[in-house]
Amino acid sequence: LSALIRQIAGGIRELRRHQGYRHEELRRDLKLLGGNRRLFGPQINVMPFDYGLQFAGFRSTTHNLSAGPVDDLSINVYDRADGSGLRIDLDANPAVYSEDDLASHQRRFVRFLETAAAADMNSPIGRIGLLL
Repeated sequence: LSALIRQIAGGIRELRRHQGYRHEELRRDLKLLGGNRRLFGPQINVMPFDYGLQFAGFRSTTHNLSAGPVDDLSINVYDRADGSGLRIDLDANPAVYSEDDLASHQRRFVRFLETAAAADMNSPIGRIGLLL
C-alpha cells in the first residue's frame, strides 16, 4: 500500500506540468468530438484547494456547482479545511450509470478508503481487497 501511494504521488507530480492542457482542447486535438467518443473512463479528481475563505474576518462557505464535463465516472475528493474531513462526490454520465450504480460505487469506494486507512501500510494492496 505505501509503495502504491508513493507511485501515485509521483505520477501526480509528473502530470501536474501538463495540467494547463484543457479537457476541451485535448478532445479537439485528438478528434474526439461528437457522439459517444470518450477521452477516458473513470477518474479521480483530488481538489486540494483551500476552502477556508474569509471576507473582512467573516468565514465563508463555498459550493462546487460543477466539476466539469463527465464522460464516464468522476470521483471528486475535497478537503474542506474546516476539520470535518474529506468530502467525496461522484458525478457520472447518466447515459452510462444509473443512480443505483452510482450509490453502489460510492459505498464501495468509501469502504475501500476506510479499509485502506485501517490497514498496515506495508500490506500488499491485494490484501486490502480481501478485507472488503
